[in-house]
Amino acid sequence: MEGLSIIFRSSAAKISAGTGQSAAILCLNNTEKAARKGLALAAQNTPQPAKRPLLKKILFSLLPLVFLLAFTEAALRLYHGKFFSLENMRTQQIELWHTAYPAQYDEHLGWSLQPGATRTAADLGVPVSITQDGVRSNGQPAPAAGPAILALGDSFTFGDEAGDNCTWPAQLERDLGKPVINGGVFGYGFDQIVLRAEQLAAREKYTLLIVSIIDDDIERCEMSCRTAWKPYFEIDGDGLILRNDPVPKTAVAKASRVKTALGYSYLMNFICKRAAREWWAAEGDGMIRVHARGMDVALRLTARIAELQRARGSRVLLVAQGRLNGDPQRLVPVLTRAREAGLETLDLVAPLNEVLRADPGKRAEFFTTHMTCAGNAWVAARIAEKLRTMQP
Repeated sequence: MEGLSIIFRSSAAKISAGTGQSAAILCLNNTEKAARKGLALAAQNTPQPAKRPLLKKILFSLLPLVFLLAFTEAALRLYHGKFFSLENMRTQQIELWHTAYPAQYDEHLGWSLQPGATRTAADLGVPVSITQDGVRSNGQPAPAAGPAILALGDSFTFGDEAGDNCTWPAQLERDLGKPVINGGVFGYGFDQIVLRAEQLAAREKYTLLIVSIIDDDIERCEMSCRTAWKPYFEIDGDGLILRNDPVPKTAVAKASRVKTALGYSYLMNFICKRAAREWWAAEGDGMIRVHARGMDVALRLTARIAELQRARGSRVLLVAQGRLNGDPQRLVPVLTRAREAGLETLDLVAPLNEVLRADPGKRAEFFTTHMTCAGNAWVAARIAEKLRTMQP
């Protein structure tokens, strides 16, 4: 550009000397335009590097991730000794879960425990025994002294991933020296827990019912199907109407092609059975949600438990049990309604979160997916402390 400026100035000087200043300026402008046009044409004729399409860029950037996933998949297959296997890992995993946790169809509850069944829990190799009365065994002779306490809840009460003598009801029994019946059933919502409480309380007189729930049990009240068909309640004025009673025996929809395809991967099975176990185990592609009023149903179910306390003469302790990544505020309205209805309550969510914040190592000590033997011991100790402070 400096050379062009010299040319422009030289031309202007010559023209100014011969014809005057105005003609020089006109000539200068024309020369400048011609030069710029020449540069533009030259730039157009200069070869430019080809632009890489966006899709190719994305695919190229994903190559390291693809290689990493392929390497991990190969490593898992080699570890399990089935490098060339075409078996569907999801199907095998579901069969393992069903075998390890024996359930049977129940027309009122959806599913219940199979009496007399003895299994080994999936993945952990711990004993899972069901008594002839259809409740989880405590893995130890029951104390002879005192009337029995009935514990009710979902998989956290049942003791998923824990041996018979490591569930919190079994450890509470040892702490108190009194019989504690473990009436928990895996996968139950708060609605099923209340129905089972009414069912078991009608069979035998218990001095105390301990009803333990987690935050997810509220959402389960909105579903008619959750891995299997279940009963559910709908709001009816000031009351509740029970639906799916009897519970359908028809098969649940089969899994989608996507879930079936993912099931052939050892890596996807490894991830999903830990991070999204309920979705992975569901026969269909999701749960069937029939309404969005789980909390309203739960509050009315709390009043129903209070009625059970009055009708059967058995005191009720409602326990809010914590879990990993749960909603710490979800159960607060239920506990508030329970206290208003005259029930004893115990909130373990906040104390557990404080323990985990103070010592992050407790997460691995207290949890796999559900609670470990140590985690259940912590729960049992907190419940035992509560029971000792309750008025007789």
